[in-house]
Amino acid sequence: ANELHLITGGKATKETILKHLVGKRWLHFACHGDLDTNALLLAPSPAVKDCEGLLCMDEIQDTVRLAPRATVVLSACNTGRGEIKGEGVVGLMRSFFLAGAACMVVSLWSIPDRSTQKLMSAFYTHLTSGESVSKAMRLAMLEMAQATDLKSYEGFQLSRGKKDHEQGNPDQQQGRGKGRREATENSSNTKPAPSTWAAFLVVGAVAHL
Repeated sequence: ANELHLITGGKATKETILKHLVGKRWLHFACHGDLDTNALLLAPSPAVKDCEGLLCMDEIQDTVRLAPRATVVLSACNTGRGEIKGEGVVGLMRSFFLAGAACMVVSLWSIPDRSTQKLMSAFYTHLTSGESVSKAMRLAMLEMAQATDLKSYEGFQLSRGKKDHEQGNPDQQQGRGKGRREATENSSNTKPAPSTWAAFLVVGAVAHL
């Protein structure tokens, strides 16, 4: 059986996370993402002066070496976005691919915590049933959609390629950056609007848990 390593709260400092990334076949980050710095927001380290807990793309691609054909799930805001250059979109997704990832799940804008929790719960339910990453995400999104009007789906796609999208929204609680709007969930909390859960994109090779 695969060993599960869970690092949460104040223990999830950059130093601790970097130590546990080496040689891993499956990674799941559930945190905040900062589009301005292309970084994951982790817990600040009390041992390092002025450490803000930012895990930046340069640190990932320069120091992290994942297991062959690793899968990385970045359940944070705007993790599939970045600066558009000649070689494509330069951001967190590219950094993890350079570190050895073969398949990634990333977001194209910001989403509320509750919708993401429901989506990821359904996603892993399908994964543990034997579905591939892309099919598990598709089935999870279909569960979230229920009877939502199909016209509401404009502006996102589930794909194995890179695609740039409109400027995203911030986290409800502590979004960082400029020109973002706040994402909201509907009052009933039974059928979330697609804008709150449809941001995830599967990129790369076919992968299973």
